[in-house]
Amino acid sequence: MFLTLIPPKKSMKKIKKLIKELKFDYVNPDITDKNFPDQPRKGFGPTELMKIDREMTTQEILDQMKKDGYELANSYELLEWAKSNWNGKDWVVGLGSQWIDASGCPRALGFWGHAGGRGLHLLYCSLDSSWGRHCLFARRRYLGNLDSKTSLDSLQLRILALEEFNKKVEKVLKL
Repeated sequence: MFLTLIPPKKSMKKIKKLIKELKFDYVNPDITDKNFPDQPRKGFGPTELMKIDREMTTQEILDQMKKDGYELANSYELLEWAKSNWNGKDWVVGLGSQWIDASGCPRALGFWGHAGGRGLHLLYCSLDSSWGRHCLFARRRYLGNLDSKTSLDSLQLRILALEEFNKKVEKVLKL
């Protein structure tokens, strides 16, 4: 007998609520719960920032994070981190959740503060996009027990987590 269990939905905050709590002066109208439906992931350490010491492309940033054993933080994780850690000025980018705009370009969340206030923007983030030294990138380290998992992408990690959950339930039910 094969048992498929779907974990119960937890009551998580929506992106809209996180944005409201952060009190931005400007928010791009395309940043919605529909376009960024992310939720926090289990098995990862706290959200941290990666500083770059030279201009880098998105691909170079992804490669460096992977080499260092990190994955990109998603939009939910980025905004949750900002609530208690952001200084209100730094340029912080979350490449882990991307939305494709009407012209087919990938866009990611980025926020920063300036004399005109604090803004939450959608930034172009194709693999060849360049990022300046002033940008900080949100990331999380995978803390699972299998070393090979650090090289897997987010979807693969989610599948592994569901398979592990399924095994635990089957063990409890002694199937």
